[in-house]
Amino acid sequence: MRNLFLITVFLAIALAGCHNQNESEEATTKLPPSLPTASPSLSDSLAQLVKLYLEYPLPLQLSTEVLEKGPGHRSPLAEGQPIPRNFWFLFGEYSTGEDSSMFAVAKLPLPSQKTGLLTRVPGMYMPSKIILFVFDNQTGQVTSTCEVAETFGDAGDVYVRTSNLSWGARQELSIVVSQSNCSPINENLDNITCTDSTLIYESNKGLISLITKRKKTQ
Repeated sequence: MRNLFLITVFLAIALAGCHNQNESEEATTKLPPSLPTASPSLSDSLAQLVKLYLEYPLPLQLSTEVLEKGPGHRSPLAEGQPIPRNFWFLFGEYSTGEDSSMFAVAKLPLPSQKTGLLTRVPGMYMPSKIILFVFDNQTGQVTSTCEVAETFGDAGDVYVRTSNLSWGARQELSIVVSQSNCSPINENLDNITCTDSTLIYESNKGLISLITKRKKTQ
């Protein structure tokens, strides 16, 4: 069971990150799950979808760790508002599964006719993952995605990803991701090693790029 969990954690870390829809062919293995192609109805559906999201001023801290707390102590920002199933197709395979749930967390008006929608989607055991979807307002298509928050754990293994979003000096969106992956190194679970990483991304004209990555093992 624990080996399966470790494999899943490894895959989650490998797939986590920020991706652009028009990356080169060499990077196709890093692209997000398939998303719908442009059509006149997509932009109309997007316009209706955006109305479900509240707009929060930046800077903004994002974490799903609070979802582990009782209902009275949870953050309204992390929980978001349920998204009706008829909008799920806009998110492609991020919304697969009959028992899936998706939640509108926050919207970010972006330059170049783009809109960022922070959306809570299915994670390891529950909707514990927040993805930033960057939509083109004219086509209704996703141009970039970025995993900004995730929390899960089992048998002493814990994976946590949190983010701080802010505007940069040139009004570009800055995303500072803090990622921690902890695992016990003995069966008694009393000796734990953690690898902490900091990743800094920037969004420019709807495309998200990794600027800096730092890793530290404790």
